[in-house]
Amino acid sequence: MSNAAPDEPGRLDEIPNVNGVPLFYGRRGEPMTLRQWSDAMADFESRTLAVTDVGQYRVKTVWLGTDDDAVVEGRQPRPFGTAVFAGSASKMLDERLSATETSALMMHAQVCGELQARQNMGELE
Repeated sequence: MSNAAPDEPGRLDEIPNVNGVPLFYGRRGEPMTLRQWSDAMADFESRTLAVTDVGQYRVKTVWLGTDDDAVVEGRQPRPFGTAVFAGSASKMLDERLSATETSALMMHAQVCGELQARQNMGELE
């Protein structure tokens, strides 16, 4: 790693890692530099994969581009997240992470199905 300050171009164009494990990942799983990740995060619309309202709940699946716990837990990174919110986006009730865009979209459908089933059974309002 370079001795450049964090805001100097050299550091922004390196792939940051902890113990050799990259911190940022593209949508196809490729490691990203801090600059690439930051530029991608600026485009909020392209990060959103799916949004579905199920009764009073909103299920949202997004590309996060990072998974800090993968380094600590020594597992494959899961840079996609599916979250359940009460209302339109006020309080997150649940979050599940996925390794690929395909698995994230499958998780989105699964979570929506679980919520719909619970709603049909009268477990949810």
